[in-house]
Parts: sequence; C-alpha cells; structure tokens
Amino acid sequence: MSGAGGTRKRWWSAVVREPILHFIVLAGVLFGGHAMFAKPPRQTIRIDRNTIEYLLRERALMTNRPITEDDRRDATETYVDEEILLREAYRRGLNETPRIRAQLIQTMRQTLVGEVPQPSEAALRTYFDATRARFERPPTISLTQVFIAAGKPVPEDLMARLKAGGDPTKAGGFDSRIGAAIRHASHAELTGLFGPDVARTIAAIDDRDWHGPIQSARGTYFVRIDDRQPASMPTFEQAATYVADEWVMTRQRERLAGEIKRLGRDYDIQHLDTGRLAGRRDP
Repeated sequence: MSGAGGTRKRWWSAVVREPILHFIVLAGVLFGGHAMFAKPPRQTIRIDRNTIEYLLRERALMTNRPITEDDRRDATETYVDEEILLREAYRRGLNETPRIRAQLIQTMRQTLVGEVPQPSEAALRTYFDATRARFERPPTISLTQVFIAAGKPVPEDLMARLKAGGDPTKAGGFDSRIGAAIRHASHAELTGLFGPDVARTIAAIDDRDWHGPIQSARGTYFVRIDDRQPASMPTFEQAATYVADEWVMTRQRERLAGEIKRLGRDYDIQHLDTGRLAGRRDP
C-alpha cells in the first residue's frame, strides 16, 4: 500500500510541476474572470442611406420646405437615438409590457397587410348586393331630455310642468354631454350616451308623452320621444362611401389572416395548461 501511495504522490508532484497545467489553470481563471466582469460586446448600429432618405422625404412633406444639411444631421442623430432606445427597450424586456406589445402587434398587422388597392365601382356594387344586411340602417329614436345631476333635488312638480307643456330647457337642467335634444340615435348610440339600463327604458317607451324619473348613476332623466324611424335600406349611391370602407377592411382582414396562417407554419403551439402539443398550424 505504501508503495502505491508513494507512486501516486510522485505522479501528482510531477503533474503539479508540469508547465502546461499551470497554463491551463491560469487561462481558465482569466477567461472566467473576463466572462464575469467584462462588458458585453458593443452592438453595431448601421445607418442605412435609404432609411435616412425616407425620413428626409417624410420631413419635407410635413414642413413643406426644402431639406437642409441641418435637417439631414438632425434626422441621422434622431434615427441613432431611436435605435439606441429601441434596443435598450428590448434588452430590458420592455417590449413584453402590454402597451408596447399591443403597439408592436399593430405595427406587424399594418406591415403584413400593406396597401389594399381601391376597388372598381363594379366590384363595390357586387359586394353591396352580396352583403346588403351589413348596410341596413337600424331603427332610430329622436328625443328631448331633462336631467337632474346626482345629489341635486328633483323638483316635485317637474313632471307636472313638463306634461303641461312647460319649456324643458327651463324646467330643469340637461346632461351637457348629450344636449337637450337627441336626433336619430340608434339603440347602440343611446346605450353609449345613457348606459344600457336607461337605453332599454327609453327603447320601451311607446308614446310621445314625458316619462320619468329614470334613474342612472349620473342622475335622474325625464324623457320624451319625439320621433321614431324604422330600419331602412340605403341605395348603393347613399352607402357608397361605407361600402368602399367595408370592402377595404374585409380585404385587409382576409390578407392578414392569410399572412398569419403562412407565418404560423413555423411555430409549434403548446397549451401550457394541459401540456398538450397543438402542433404546427395547418398549412
């Protein structure tokens, strides 16, 4: 045993004295220290001439004057500043915040969709005929309202004065967000103005008398229906602008869906709640 121990001791002494081992250990310490304390490599920001020229054209359109050397210098410096801020935002994970994430997603949507060519009148007429229900005008209500803000007393004789023909603009106040009179409002618009509960109450009125008090979180309403118009179908000429907008938005949605489907082929979707692997999107 002592002979074996002596042999190991002599072997270890020889190894320790070996210069190559010293080099390896020293190199490991140096590289480790460099990895721990050295600054990360500097990133390169390339200033592309085409990008700067594009920014200058945009500036010329906004300022409506010739571009100067100061403009070029300022555009370049601004571009570099924004590149630094953008890269720092990514480095710090700010792109993962909900607001920034939404902005990036919207930018990608616009990039993928691009410009949709304007359709011909014939294409729009065909689209209008095939989707008429989209352009039907909903029923509307015109009304006059008197409003007493929450916390203020409602005059006991207010309803009597209104029914006796009193001037509603003098019988009480009115909701300044809305005005004393509303003309040709759809149910969706009434909901936006009054809230769903008051809108439903107004929609159920079937005469032209004063009704109230109608309570809401904002206060108390007294309402008189002045006119009702049933749903109606416009002609193509009346709806042409809306038809064109709807046609473009439909094409944008179709193009975006196709682009997302194409890009999705490169992704595997895993449902983390179940651990189930959804697999690649359909080609």
